[in-house]
Amino acid sequence: EQERRERPDKNIAVLVQSRTHLAGFQAMLRARGWAARAVEIDALYKEQFVQDLLGLGRALTHIGDRLAWLAVLRAPWCGLTWRDMEALVNGPDSSPETTIWELIHDAAALARLSEDGCDRVVAVRSVLAEAMNLRARTSLGQWLESTWRSLGGPEALTKGVDPARLDQFFALLDEATQNSDIADGSLLERAFEKPVRDSDANPDAQIDIMTIHRAKGLEFDTVILPGLNRKPRNDDRRLLDWVDGTGPEGESLTLLAPYTQRESALARYIRNINNKRGSAERARVLYVAATRARHRLHLVWGCDADKPVGNSLLSQMWSVVESETRIDVSDDADLGEQFFQPRLRRFSKPIEIVPSAESRESVGVDDNGEKGLELDWAGTANVQIGIVVHNWLNRITANGLDVWTVGRIAEAAPEYRRDLQLLGVESDELDAAMQRVRGALIGVLNDPRGRWIIGERELAESELTLSRVENNQVIHLRLDRTFVEDGIRWIVDYKTSSPSDGSQNEFLDSEVERYRSQLESYASAMASVDTRPIRVGLYFPLLPAFRDWEVSRP
Repeated sequence: EQERRERPDKNIAVLVQSRTHLAGFQAMLRARGWAARAVEIDALYKEQFVQDLLGLGRALTHIGDRLAWLAVLRAPWCGLTWRDMEALVNGPDSSPETTIWELIHDAAALARLSEDGCDRVVAVRSVLAEAMNLRARTSLGQWLESTWRSLGGPEALTKGVDPARLDQFFALLDEATQNSDIADGSLLERAFEKPVRDSDANPDAQIDIMTIHRAKGLEFDTVILPGLNRKPRNDDRRLLDWVDGTGPEGESLTLLAPYTQRESALARYIRNINNKRGSAERARVLYVAATRARHRLHLVWGCDADKPVGNSLLSQMWSVVESETRIDVSDDADLGEQFFQPRLRRFSKPIEIVPSAESRESVGVDDNGEKGLELDWAGTANVQIGIVVHNWLNRITANGLDVWTVGRIAEAAPEYRRDLQLLGVESDELDAAMQRVRGALIGVLNDPRGRWIIGERELAESELTLSRVENNQVIHLRLDRTFVEDGIRWIVDYKTSSPSDGSQNEFLDSEVERYRSQLESYASAMASVDTRPIRVGLYFPLLPAFRDWEVSRP
């Protein structure tokens, strides 16, 4: 940023020893709006649209590829929740041999889904069924692209797809196919693992990204050398070490020494020679990299210790730069072990069912996203809000209400923000999500019913795990809160949802019906280990509100 601000007309090169050191770097530059040229750095396989196309291609070319089909159902064009996906595949009559394609055509399996999940599956199934009918009429690439567009693939991307990158993908796909087909869909990824030359649409891009080897013979106004303290590849001990040399009479010879626990004199001699040669080679590489700069050279490294990593480029110049002022960029926050929950990104409503796959113009290349598809990403932050609220309520119950006040809840807002960020909430949603978490927790402390639920109770447990056998399968259940009072076993589930419109009572009634079977399943499991009467309830911290009912024992 400083170089571009102070010298906007000068070109910049970022050079590294290995292209793996720069994987994803070009995408970071693009996010800042900077055009860059990358020379065989990023593989197409890492692009989001390529992941979507490859997953779809694997599913379409192999009905039995269960993982690929589950990915298709999880993708934004369908967006099944984990609960719906589990209900789909874990039915009483399903087995690992049952394909997902069969399950999404099974009325009994679809009946286990939520109403929204069923609508989404039926819509996607219709598009895929039409695609199956067209398979023999076009090439693999054209078939895959038209199906992807019919599903709303371009609209599902967080950022638009570069047409040049899309052309690269289908060019490589054509090379990997034989007779317009591919023998093994699971091997598709291999065709896209090799880095490709890439450039932004702007031919005047002033940032070049490449390896030091590729930069030989070139010059740049400014050169940045990051990762100088990285350990070089293949720097570990080998089972067999050797060195080529010349004998006393000029003959060629090779010295060999196997790896042993106790290093022999010969092995030590060979290692010393190779270390000297390696050091000379690293000095040469560093010289090449440094002399690519016409005017300015930036040396960048990270050091966790007082000395550089052995055999790194930094070790070559440590005596010169050792006294340089260091910048501490460590994060003092102790994040500890965190549970990562991937965000569900999906369209706000099921995709429209295309009446006929013969009408290619309505879903073809020139569609430009005019099917009215909108991504419902903001709403998915509610899932992460629920996770954070659950975690903090458990923490409060573990510590006791005596040590938690409204003031302490409010002061912990930065921690809620950090937790939400770790769970994948987008930066533009973080502040609003943090406020909802804080509001929910303060609501519990200010609500007598909330304090009653999380307060000290007989046989109280939070996040209690129970297991039961159902239809010859072991089902694992997790109860948010359970305790005993006046001879009654209570089971309470926290819900951080709130009505978007309409009356609160109507919303609560609908939530009770929505979660009734889930809570009664909890009660049934508890009944096998507890003979007391059981009441279950839903608690809504953001409202706050509570609905409960008694469950008859089986």
